[in-house]
Amino acid sequence: NPVGGGTTWRGLVKGESGTDLTAGAGDTLLVNAGQTGYYTVLYDDATFMQLVARFATLPAADQLGLIQNARQLGYSGDMPLSRLMQIAQHVSPSANPRVLTALAERLEALATLYRGVDGESVFRAFATGVLRPIKAKTGWTPRRGEDANTPLLRAALLKAMSELNDETTIQEARQRFAKLAKRPRSEEHTSELQSP
Repeated sequence: NPVGGGTTWRGLVKGESGTDLTAGAGDTLLVNAGQTGYYTVLYDDATFMQLVARFATLPAADQLGLIQNARQLGYSGDMPLSRLMQIAQHVSPSANPRVLTALAERLEALATLYRGVDGESVFRAFATGVLRPIKAKTGWTPRRGEDANTPLLRAALLKAMSELNDETTIQEARQRFAKLAKRPRSEEHTSELQSP
């Protein structure tokens, strides 16, 4: 499926048989558009960088697909895990909450791989730099009319920022817990992370 116009080709390619497609000038080929197939796609460097540059214009399903591809193929060693970081730099805080949740969870998982090795502090700074604007937009407490997936995003962000040792997040969590602990037991305690 070409990103940016052109013709959409739909078809089934079997194991040993291949299909050659010609992309128009300015088109970027996106394989498995809509993520209807259960497989990963290993893009060449040039195509991958074109897709990353246009990441914000892709439908949420295809944004999720690129994030999952980068994770799975990075973990298998078929491509560098740095591709996930390249995607992260192009994710808008206004993206679909499910896309942002997946990103937060992937960065949190990578933080555990970096624990105790060279580059840990550099990665933590990078990841918190990516997630901080998303956390600022999402906030700590629910807003009336917010997307049904935002509470899950909020929880994923707070978990990831804590795993990344973000001092601002940890301090505010402690302050909020201290306030909650001072409430009379007769008050009904409801989670501030849940929808109203």
